[in-house]
Amino acid sequence: MSKELAPTGRWQRDAAHFLLKLWSGYREGYTFLAARNARSPIWREMAINLVSPETQIERFFDRYDRTDYDLYFTPNHFEVAERRASSALCTRFAWVDIDSADPRAFSPGPNLLWRTSPGRHQGVWIFKTWMSPPTAQLHSKALAYDFGADRTGWSSTKMLRVPFTYNHKPSYRRPVVRLLEQEWTSQANLSLRAARQSAALTLDEIDPTRCDPAEVFERVRSKLHLRVRVLIRSKRCSERDRSKCIFEIIAGLHEVGCLPDEIGAVLWSNPYFTSKWGEDLAALTAEISRVIARLERAEW
Repeated sequence: MSKELAPTGRWQRDAAHFLLKLWSGYREGYTFLAARNARSPIWREMAINLVSPETQIERFFDRYDRTDYDLYFTPNHFEVAERRASSALCTRFAWVDIDSADPRAFSPGPNLLWRTSPGRHQGVWIFKTWMSPPTAQLHSKALAYDFGADRTGWSSTKMLRVPFTYNHKPSYRRPVVRLLEQEWTSQANLSLRAARQSAALTLDEIDPTRCDPAEVFERVRSKLHLRVRVLIRSKRCSERDRSKCIFEIIAGLHEVGCLPDEIGAVLWSNPYFTSKWGEDLAALTAEISRVIARLERAEW
């Protein structure tokens, strides 16, 4: 990996160069920058259209100078100009708020590493294959759980500090967010063991009431195979092999980027599931976990 990079007087140029290189693989959608005033909790966020991001980044840095604001970015991109997990698009990244964990202990190590304050870091991993948002979240969570990092920062909507800016937390003396490592060559994906462990941790938390099944279906309907659409909209079991139908529904929703809670919401009222398991949350979690694990094994 490269040696530590010292920020120059033209911090906007260095920060913009970093962000543009990070987002260079994206050809559509939106990503986000955010600012929080050092003397106020007000959060200001800007959607960056990835068709022509350069001018927008420049405008953002001109409006929110690092001397007055904590500045943040997301490594991910989204289908619409709203930073929500349901709109996240495929990515090659995993991301971790390493916090006070030892960044040298991670295996594999991060491609991009920056120090946010004394003894605290954040990082991004760049993988060879493009991943659905749920898979990328599983990678990020596996890294966080396996190596003692912040366990709450693995959502696709996660915001990270912009390198070359300042950290204005009152407990510090305004340290520079210093870029320590940058290796842009992609690396192999996480081990299957780590992904399985993370999947189990994530799927234990499934709550089918968090999402509206009708809204989930309408959002992804055009992307679903006709057979999956028919199975989801079924009012009764017209096929004898319920397990096969349940598998196809879960797989179809997973492949178009639905999160576990969204899959659970759709399946929770589906006759192929209810006629077999009734209102059994443990069975719901087990079914979704089993199918996603099988799909992940196929991908790797």
